[in-house]
Amino acid sequence: MAAERNRRAMEQLAKQEGNDRCAECRRENPDWVAIVQNLNLGVFVCTDCCGSHRAPGRTYVRTKSIQLDKFDDDEVQLMMASGNRKSNAILEEHYHPCFKRPSSERCPRVLRDQWVTAKYQRHDFKDGSPHPSYLTGSKSGDLLKREKSGNKWNKRLFELSESDNTLRYYVGKSEVPKETLLLTEINAVLIEDALEIPNGMHLMYYNAREDRTRHFYVRGTTGQEIIEWYVAIRHARAKRLNLYATELDENRLSMKMSRDFIKTGHLWKTGPKDNRFQKRWFILDQKLLYYFEHPLVSCLTRAYW
Repeated sequence: MAAERNRRAMEQLAKQEGNDRCAECRRENPDWVAIVQNLNLGVFVCTDCCGSHRAPGRTYVRTKSIQLDKFDDDEVQLMMASGNRKSNAILEEHYHPCFKRPSSERCPRVLRDQWVTAKYQRHDFKDGSPHPSYLTGSKSGDLLKREKSGNKWNKRLFELSESDNTLRYYVGKSEVPKETLLLTEINAVLIEDALEIPNGMHLMYYNAREDRTRHFYVRGTTGQEIIEWYVAIRHARAKRLNLYATELDENRLSMKMSRDFIKTGHLWKTGPKDNRFQKRWFILDQKLLYYFEHPLVSCLTRAYW
């Protein structure tokens, strides 16, 4: 009887305003509870975000299904005393919008996992926590960059400078950058899970002089590494474009820092000289449509309206 009573109580708590959306990605009707044991807080989360909470090494948290698991009286009291609003007010008190919040749809797993790590393990957004390195306006380190032709990934030194408005990379021990990209002309997009490129990022760079877009693909050795580069690029762009001085809401501000593709996938198209259909990779980016012989092609392209 007590178990059924507590389950019904948890169901009612999950319907309350604030709890009725996932504490991480804001998806409606969360069906899991994550109890943060080291902080004595509890949140309601969706299945996908619960998966990130349950990743190996998450010793701080205990997750339970509202429908399938049993709750004791203490757990119900904890969720009544905390819940999503109170927990997020503490854990996101100094949330910075350059760290993109997970979305409920098409969110790369690496972003969801690293959001949970930053929020619950490192306490990046909590009052009194150290200033994260990705907010300093500069960053340097190795990333794996996909070569222009072939499937090889080569280690390259990358340097980001907000003050210079540049992202540079170097080959070998050369002190002269192989390429220098303007931060204000870069769009950084995390590579979607379907392409099975772990910890990957797609950098689109618009060259106004040539009216062409260059595509770069890079990978980090860890999820934390690639997300910190992703966030650092977003923050530096926001500073250079003076976005923080605007009155944009969180979603619109985030889209100005970097924008996700509207849709990606394979389509069959005819060539310019014959009617044979060939499989091509398409990217819809705002009003622009790009296509490639296959995904992860590093090349100059024109966009089609």
